[in-house]
Amino acid sequence: MNDVPEIAKLPSGAELKLCDVPFETAMELLEAAAAEAQSVSIGLKLDVNFATDPAAMARLLAEDLPVDLIKNAVCQFVASSKFKAKLWACMERQLYNGQAVNRQTFENRNARADYLPAAWEVIKFTLIPFFSGLSLKSSTANPPAGNSQR
Repeated sequence: MNDVPEIAKLPSGAELKLCDVPFETAMELLEAAAAEAQSVSIGLKLDVNFATDPAAMARLLAEDLPVDLIKNAVCQFVASSKFKAKLWACMERQLYNGQAVNRQTFENRNARADYLPAAWEVIKFTLIPFFSGLSLKSSTANPPAGNSQR
C-alpha cells in the first residue's frame, strides 16, 4: 500500500484524502465495475500502453468521452446495489475534510454535491493501479512468442 495519500479538491472546496484500500477490497470493486461495465457499450478504439504511460488511464477516463457514454455508464453504476456496496467499502477508508467517510458524510444537502465527484475520485484512485501495467494495442498486435504453429 502507498503510505502517501493523495488529496482531491471537491466542488464544494472540501478535501478528500484518498487512501489505499486492502487488495481484496479493491479487487471486489474491480469485479463489480467489470460486471456493470459489460452493460455499457463504449465504442472506443484503444491504442494505449499503460506500462509506459501510466497516466493514460486517467486521460482515457477524463477526456473526450461522448456524453451518451458518460450518461449510460453513470446510470448503470449508480443503479447497481452491488457496485454501490463495494464502492462504500472503499469510500469508508477515505477522509472528507479530515473526517472518516461514512453514510452520514453526504447527508448535508451542501455535501451531496460532492458525493459523485468523491465517488469518482475513489474509483479512479482504487482501480487505475490495476491497469497501469497493461498494454492495450490495436488489433494488429503480434501474438505471444512461442505460440507459432508450423
